[in-house]
Amino acid sequence: VNGVTMLLVDGNQTTIDRQSAEEPRDQIRLILPNRSGNYSIRLEQNATVIDAQPLSVVAPTPQVNVTPTWDGNTLTNLSVGVTNDGDFTSNASVSVYHLQTVVANSSSRTVSSGETTKFALSDGGDVYRTNATGEITLRVVVETAESTIEREIATTVRPGEIQVTSLSPNWDEDDLQSVDYTLRNAGDTSATGTITITASDDTIVTGTNHTLQGGLT
Repeated sequence: VNGVTMLLVDGNQTTIDRQSAEEPRDQIRLILPNRSGNYSIRLEQNATVIDAQPLSVVAPTPQVNVTPTWDGNTLTNLSVGVTNDGDFTSNASVSVYHLQTVVANSSSRTVSSGETTKFALSDGGDVYRTNATGEITLRVVVETAESTIEREIATTVRPGEIQVTSLSPNWDEDDLQSVDYTLRNAGDTSATGTITITASDDTIVTGTNHTLQGGLT
C-alpha cells in the first residue's frame, strides 16, 4: 500500500502524532503520549480510514523493592529498586523519613518503561543513626509524577550494656597487685562502665570510666 498515514488519536479525536509512508517497506514509529488513557491508531489513505485499532496507555505504577542494611543503631546502607511497569518513562526520587523528618533523600532519576533503576542512599556515609532504643521505624517514600509509594523498614536497638568478659587478678602472695580486665558493650548504643573492687563491702579501688560504642570491646 503506497501513500498511507498512520495517526495516534485520543478520546477527543485529537491527533497526538502522525507519520506517513510512501513505500510498502517504510517503517512508521508513533510517539506515545506521557499520559495514560485510551487511544486509537488509525491507518488512512487519501483521507479515508482503512483500519483502526484501540490502544490503552497505562501510567507507571512503581514496583518498589527495599533492602536495608543495619549495624546496631545505624542504617549503614539502603538500596531501593524502582521498577516501571507502565507504558511510558517516568522520573522517581526516594526519601527516608523518621516520623515527619527527612533523614535522607536522593535526586530524581529516570525510570524507563519496563526497566528497574536502583537507588543507593549511603552516598559514602551512613544513612541514619539513632541514640534511641527499642523499635525504630523509618518510612521509605518513592515519588513519581503519577504516584507515591511508601514502605516501612524497622529494627530493634538494644540499650548499651557494659559486661566484663575477662578478669585476671595479679597476686603477690596475699597482696593484690593489679587486675587486668576486658569490657564489652553488648548493646547497640553508647554506654559507660567502671570496674570497682570491693572486699567485705568496702571499696578497695575504683577504675577509670570507660565509654564504649555499641558492640565494641
